[in-house]
Amino acid sequence: MTWYKPRPSLVGRIIHQAKITRQGRSVSTSTKAPLKLVYDLYEPPTSRAQGHDSHPIIFLHGLFGSKKNNRSISKVLARDLGRPVFALVRPQ
Repeated sequence: MTWYKPRPSLVGRIIHQAKITRQGRSVSTSTKAPLKLVYDLYEPPTSRAQGHDSHPIIFLHGLFGSKKNNRSISKVLARDLGRPVFALVRPQ
């Protein structure tokens, strides 16, 4: 007697493949040349932050973006939070 075994659904196969892929190696030991980044720095008028709160805020623009897109919000965050704000650009 042969038992009917249903084929897994497409969603089930995708989830299974994702689990297999996720279990793979997620780090690399290869080295790359460092990128030279262009940035604008917005510093607070006075540094009010202490300890872990003094970490900078970093903006990375997306595709077709510009570091200038975040200029006004960067100035406000630097002023109100007392943290330095970097607006980075990845060279093309």
